[in-house]
Formats: sequence, structure tokens, C-alpha cells
Amino acid sequence: MAQFQIVSDLHLETPQAYDLFEITPIAPYLALLGDIGNVKDEGYLRFLEAQLLRFQIVFLVLGNHEPFDSSWTTTRDRLQQFAEEIDRRRRQRRRRPSSLASTSTPSPQAPSLGEFILLDRTRYRLSPKVTVLGCTFHSRISEAQEERVSYALNDFYYIQDWTVEQHRAAHEAERAWLNEQVADIARSDPHHKIIIFSHHSPTVTAAAVDPRYVDSPITSAFATDLAGEPCWERPQVRLWAFGHTHYNCDFTDDRSGKRIVANQRGYSFAQSVNLTSLTMTSISRVLRPLSRTAASARLAARQPLRTRIIPSSTQAFSSTTRRRDVDLSGLTPTPITFLSETESLMAETVSKFAQEQISPKVREMDEMETMDAAVVEQLFEQGLMGIEVPEEYGGAGMNFTSAIVAIEELARVDPSVSVLVDVHNTLVNTAILKYGDAQARRTWLPRLATGTVGSFCLSEPASGSDAFALQTKAEKLADGSGYKLNGSKMWITNAMESGIFLVFANLDPSQGYKGITAFVVEKGTPGFEIAKKEKKLGIRASSTCVLNFDDVVIPKSNLLGEEGQGYKYAISVLNEGRIGIAAQMTGLALGAWENAAQYVWNDRRQFGQLIGTFQGMQHQLAQAYTEIAAARALVYNAARKKEAGQDFVHDAAMAKLYASQVAGRVSSSAVEWMGGMGFVREGIAEKMFRDSKIGVIYEGTSNIQLQTIAKLLQKQYTR
Repeated sequence: MAQFQIVSDLHLETPQAYDLFEITPIAPYLALLGDIGNVKDEGYLRFLEAQLLRFQIVFLVLGNHEPFDSSWTTTRDRLQQFAEEIDRRRRQRRRRPSSLASTSTPSPQAPSLGEFILLDRTRYRLSPKVTVLGCTFHSRISEAQEERVSYALNDFYYIQDWTVEQHRAAHEAERAWLNEQVADIARSDPHHKIIIFSHHSPTVTAAAVDPRYVDSPITSAFATDLAGEPCWERPQVRLWAFGHTHYNCDFTDDRSGKRIVANQRGYSFAQSVNLTSLTMTSISRVLRPLSRTAASARLAARQPLRTRIIPSSTQAFSSTTRRRDVDLSGLTPTPITFLSETESLMAETVSKFAQEQISPKVREMDEMETMDAAVVEQLFEQGLMGIEVPEEYGGAGMNFTSAIVAIEELARVDPSVSVLVDVHNTLVNTAILKYGDAQARRTWLPRLATGTVGSFCLSEPASGSDAFALQTKAEKLADGSGYKLNGSKMWITNAMESGIFLVFANLDPSQGYKGITAFVVEKGTPGFEIAKKEKKLGIRASSTCVLNFDDVVIPKSNLLGEEGQGYKYAISVLNEGRIGIAAQMTGLALGAWENAAQYVWNDRRQFGQLIGTFQGMQHQLAQAYTEIAAARALVYNAARKKEAGQDFVHDAAMAKLYASQVAGRVSSSAVEWMGGMGFVREGIAEKMFRDSKIGVIYEGTSNIQLQTIAKLLQKQYTR
């Protein structure tokens, strides 16, 4: 879905601060959800125009304050005239290049303006699959509320020619309009996505109500309960954002599955400059500006591992450039597991997303051995499938450790979802970003960042740990226009969900492994078959399939990098990928530990006391937690060394080896600690135990990691 920056209730009118307040763009579209100021003020329109210079589209919903000391009619007329003027200037600018083509001296063009959309019962087609609906949506007012609510709380006395009856009529008209529009869109395209912006709140559910005013007239004055209405219940409505309440919320409605957002930037923020507003519909885009400037650091783990330190001058390392000669001597040392502000926020927001959106589906996905398509879609919507992909290709442009943080947090809830994100980011995206030419990056990265899952296809039936013994063959077409692939692949993660496959095949078997070359194959290519789907012990929602290639012809442009360099590419990205798998294992271990710890310290009693109070149990819990902390230190040390451009192969191998061992031990112990409740399939304990086993197998078995570690140590210590 589209990415919006959502702001409301700025109240820039008293004192006037239209020229002082700046909104730093972190998304292409800005939604102003009312009570920005008074439209009659000259500064109001200047403020809107300033935003049009920063955003592709600016949506405006009218709030109660827009018509202050004026009327709704006059306010709408003035904004309509403004919209027409902006549209005229945009058209004029588009025509200007051709009209000036014959002049010898080109005239400087004015800065381009974004599109202005006044959402006043407005239906706007943002893309073929997304429509925006917007209106003030005046709240419902009962007769008992007329005096207190209408005049004292909804500011009627400041609006000319406005009565309670007119307010009620507007409410009914807007409610009917929303229901009609949603029903019409749902009929024409059941898969269409609808975003609704309003000023007043559409819900009185507890999560959207300020706890101070639960039983107050303020709640009913500012909100209407739309439960049961088509505009609320239809699954096509994916996001509803509003203002007015002066209370922030961001949650998912249990019944309809839509996301509910209120993002207030009210009174106390009215004179702030360079305030970065929240993008409430994407995790990565909320955090993106911080990845450039974050200076403070926090502990990497979520509760119960979280602590904080005083902000330091240490910047988060970027992973966009490999710096072998980087000088780190001037940096202030910090604990390995401390995160930048960006990374800390990533942990918090991904954790919230995983708990709210993924956790309710974990058991069903595991039992059905299928990844919920809605979960995959949400991962893209949240920006989690292009974490390191530069912004120019539609990604988040963040650093490697941010990806590791996301992988770990997802694994605390479901390792199956975590490995989907891990393989897609650390293997597929990384390979194309590092080794693809400019055309390859333009072709594949925007799709991988915004809507198409990727698979990394190296393993074969006869080449697992001995990966370079692969038998899949590639040959050049006689006319030089492309390549033909034949062979099969096995144990391919994400295969059922993927549309893009990074395939390694030997173009010149006479050269041995030096003939291995990397190609991009798209789903649906003739001769390419996604065959048997494996039934596995663990991570069962993650698809693992056999792939067959029978005279699969691909164009020359689908070659990744250079011929004969595939083995180098595979080694490089797998070294990075092992840090991702290590993070998956530490996340799994922490999730299993927390689940069991909460049970033994809060629920399960034997011999008259909680079993977690027995010394023997406490010692086991302490030992397990210590091992998790040690494993996490290895993971984050490897990630930091990778970002710093240092040699991290040894560190990645140790992190992957030890984290997988700890995950196995801790998840096994967690089942025992919970007794019968750990053995049954009602909770996550037995699932985490099953899921942990894959950690010692894929992306290099434990024996392979030990061999790598030993070889590097031998090289270091041999005289």
C-alpha cells in the first residue's frame, strides 16, 4: 500500500505559527486531518503551498477550526479556489518546457508543486488497487448533548451559520456517503484497498479513547461508534486515520482487521520547527530519517533485556559501502548490544506489529503449513522487505543491523515469518544490490522492496554442504540473446510465495566451481516448475520446495553480475545471511524463554507455591537467559563488524553456531519447564522447540561452521 505521513490538530492559528512549523517529509503523501488552523488566515494557504513543495500529494480534511470566525461555505469556497489555482500552476508548468523549446535562453522553472486534494466527501483513486475516501465526518450528537457538547466541545460558537440540526444532517449525509462509497468499491473489486481519512473519530473502542475521558461527554462528542456499518466492517477498508481527539492511537481492530490511527501534533507542538512527523502506515518509513542522524543508543533487546544509556556521539554504521580501511579509533566504544535510536525504534515497532498482526495467526499457519498471504502483504506494507534497499528503489535505505533487529523481533513471535524476511533481505536483496549492474538494480529491487518475494536457489539434491558441486547447467543461446537452464534445486525457502528466484547454475563445468554463474528467473517462465513442497518438522509455515528447470530460457539481462563469478557471490551473501539466521535463533530462544518464564512465575503452582520460585527452576532460567545474552552479543558483534567493513566471516560463523545451539537448548528446556502445557499444541512452546532444529542445518550446518572457525583459527595461529 501507499505510504502516508499523517498529521492533525496543529492549531497554528493562536498564536499564528504557519511560517514557523515545518514538516520533514518521510513519505511521498501527506494527510492533514483537520484543525491545522483557520482558513481565513493568510498564513494557512501559504502553509499548504509549502507542503506542496515537499510532498507529491497533500490531502486535507476539514476540522472544526478551519471555518473559525467564518462559515463552512466560505471555507470550502476559499480552499476550492486554492485547489484550482494550484492545478492551474501545475498544468502551466507541465506545458512550459515545450513552449520554451524554441527560445535560445531557457527561463528558470519554478519549483514543482505536488497535487492538492481537498477531502470533502471526496473519492480519490490513488492507484489501480488503492482508493482514498475522505470527509470531516461530523460526530453524532444526541439531544442531551446539544448544549454541553455542541457548543462547549465542538466549537459551534466560533462557526457562523451553523446549528446542531445542520451538524446532525452533515453527520447523516457523511455516514451514508461513506457506506455508499465503500459498498460500491467492494462490489466492483473485492480485492481493492480503501483508506479513509476523517477529522472526527469513527470508533469508541477503548484503544482509541483517552483513558481520562472514558465516561465523559468528550468521548461521544468527538467520536461515533460505526460498528456494524459497511464503511467500518468491510474488509476492503484497510486503514482509517482521524484527528480531533487529541489522543494518539495505533492499533488493529479485531473484528474488521483494519488499522486505526490517530496522530496528534497539537497545541504544545504548534511552534516547533523541523518536527519529524510519524508515518503511521509503515515501520521503516517512520524510522528512515533517524537512520541518517541517530546519535543516541539503547540496548538491543526488548523487555526484559531493555535498558538505556545517555545519548552518545556514536553514529550507526551504514552498510551501503564496504570500508576495509575504515579507522574506528576515534569512536567512543559502546556495549555491543546497544542500538542506535533508529534500531531501537525498529525493535519496538516490529515487536508491536508481530504481536498484533502475526501472533494471532501463528498456530493456524503452523497447522496448515502455509504462510498467510495477508501476512506477506503486510510485511511489504510495513517496509520490512526492503530494509537495506535504497530509497530510490522503493526501499527503506536503512542499515544492516536494522534488518537483524527486525529478523530477531519477528522470530520471537514466529520463526517462519522471520526466515521469510531474512532470506529475502540478507540473501536476495543483498545479492542484487551488491552484484547487479545499474539496470539489474532498477529492474529487480523496486519489485523486491514493494511486492514480490525472492528466493535464493543454491542447494540441490546432491549438493548441500558441498554447495559448489551443483549440477544445474546453464548454456548460452546460439544467437547470444540469453541463456538456457536445466536441472533442479532443493530445499528452496520462500518458493511458494516468491516471484523472483536467484538461481546458481554452472555455465562452464570444465572450470569446476569457477563456472558457477548467478541468474534471475521469474515465476511463470516456460519450463520453470515449483514442484514438491516439503512437509517439515519445524518452521512449517515457511515454504520449502523443489524447483525444476527444463530448457528454461531467460534473456541476457537476467544474468546477475559476471559470468563465472556466482560462487563468489554465493559465499559473500551467505556469510551475511548467517548473521540473519543467528538473529532468528536468538529471537526464537528469547521468545521461548519469555513464554515459559511468564508461565512459571505467574501461573503454575505446585506444593503451594509458584514453580518459578523453586531454586532449581530459578537456576535453570538464569542459566538459559545468560546463554541467550551471550549469543546475542555474538550476533550484534558480527553485524557491527560487517557494517564497519571489517572481516566478519569468523564472527558470523561463531554467532550462527552458538545461537543455534542456544536456541535448541533453551526451547527444549522451556517445554520441560511448562510440563504438560509445554507439550501440547495450544501454546508456542512445542512449536519453538520444533522450529529450533533447523538452525543447526540451513545456511551452513553446525559442522560447517566449526570447520570455518577452525580453519580461520589455524591460519591465525600457524607460524
